[in-house]
Amino acid sequence: MAGNTNYDVINTTTLEKYAEHTLRDQIFDSSAFLRLIKERRNVQLDGGSKIVEPLMFGRNGTAGSYSQYDALSNTPQGGISQAEFAWKQNYASVIISGLEDEVQNTGEEAVIKLLDAKMAQAEESLIRVMNQQLYADGTANGGKDIVGLALAIDASGTYGNINRATETYWSAQESAAGGALAIEGTNVSMQRVYNNCSKGGGKQAPDLALTTQEVYEAYEQFFTPDKRYADSKMAEYGFVSLKFKGNCDVTWEEDCTSQTLFFINTKTFKFISHPARNFKVQGPFYPSNEDSKIWRVVWAGALTCNEPRRNGKLTGITNA
Repeated sequence: MAGNTNYDVINTTTLEKYAEHTLRDQIFDSSAFLRLIKERRNVQLDGGSKIVEPLMFGRNGTAGSYSQYDALSNTPQGGISQAEFAWKQNYASVIISGLEDEVQNTGEEAVIKLLDAKMAQAEESLIRVMNQQLYADGTANGGKDIVGLALAIDASGTYGNINRATETYWSAQESAAGGALAIEGTNVSMQRVYNNCSKGGGKQAPDLALTTQEVYEAYEQFFTPDKRYADSKMAEYGFVSLKFKGNCDVTWEEDCTSQTLFFINTKTFKFISHPARNFKVQGPFYPSNEDSKIWRVVWAGALTCNEPRRNGKLTGITNA
């Protein structure tokens, strides 16, 4: 099959269909967080040197009452800024040796089966790597990783090129539990962090809480089975969840930061992808020094948050 363009076309077409119809969905469906983002804030952005999020952090000081011929203020208003996020990239390679391609798997059906297996392997690896990055702060691998929840939902540090030491409006709600999980009654309870994230009345309240298996099971123990209100929609997605405050789904993921519970307002987040790199297939490539063909599945984008203060976390939860 060496040089057989038809087989290269079959290979590439099969991989492209897999990436478009399967891999992209699997990436989103692997995480409760991304599953909700996919529905609400999955955005494609054509380009630019950076990803820019406009922000409103102050009120218009001209707003107010007046009577008849009172002078009305025309003072220019500030309170508008922007956050800047760098493009991040992830990939997975699919490699087929000449022996596999030309000797061990002959015929179109055999080639497609081989590609399916190779793609499933790449899929599992890419899902795990990206999900781990979503919980981290983006500093791993020399700062090439996605900037995830560890920095987006934090009270300090520079996020989106804005320093929280000077711009306090940009800080998330963070409390150190330093002990067993508490639902209410203390300054470091789930209730207090949730309410600190909210504007009141639930209009801008967190709708998702993510934690570890241990902390989730500790939360579960607060309720008798008949009082455990699960979310049917989350169950349809394949996630086991319980309700908090009536509208917040509490669930767990193995990659979540240990001893931590994140309260997330998914309306404040976007998962941005470049259309040319939205799990697209590149190749095949033919290395000059080995007998193989290589395809790459590539992604470029970022996870952004335009209002960290509507999100929060409890840290140092000691339940085990």
